[in-house]
Amino acid sequence: MSSSAGTSTQGEPLNATALNRQLKVMQDRINQLEAQLQAGSGAPRAKAGEGTPKERKRVKLSAPREFDGQQAALAGFLIQMQAYLHFYEDQFASEFEKVTYAGTRLVDKALTWFEPILKDYYENGDQATDFTKKVLNSYADFTEALSRVFGEKDEARRAQERLTHLRQTKMHFAATSTTTG
Repeated sequence: MSSSAGTSTQGEPLNATALNRQLKVMQDRINQLEAQLQAGSGAPRAKAGEGTPKERKRVKLSAPREFDGQQAALAGFLIQMQAYLHFYEDQFASEFEKVTYAGTRLVDKALTWFEPILKDYYENGDQATDFTKKVLNSYADFTEALSRVFGEKDEARRAQERLTHLRQTKMHFAATSTTTG
């Protein structure tokens, strides 16, 4: 074969017949590789993490569980939603799309809270309330508003209760002060 397209291994110019032969060999190899790819056998496969995302098979995550407004389920819902949005970040072009998607996972009391916000936006567009615009255009503001309504009402009081109920498991020695006279 040749070391470049137009010369032989000795550096002499190839004639048309030699070029045609070389072209035929290359075309046969291309046909062979295409057949292997179509058959799926012997085709080189990328290792995990190699290749572009379109070349790799992506793991498919289930949609986050629906949130019904129960306080105990809020933290789990928010972390699942955060993971989902991060994993599929290329599918959400804007904060509005993230919030709208999260809204599709709300049911019962949570949906009852969110419906008027969406209705205000769809009926009034640019004339919607500032609250509606804030909540729909920032996922962080959406989660903050959702947490204010359905989250722990008095987190400081609840934290104090948890501390009060902690049990000591090891001997604890209190420091004492002495006065010198």
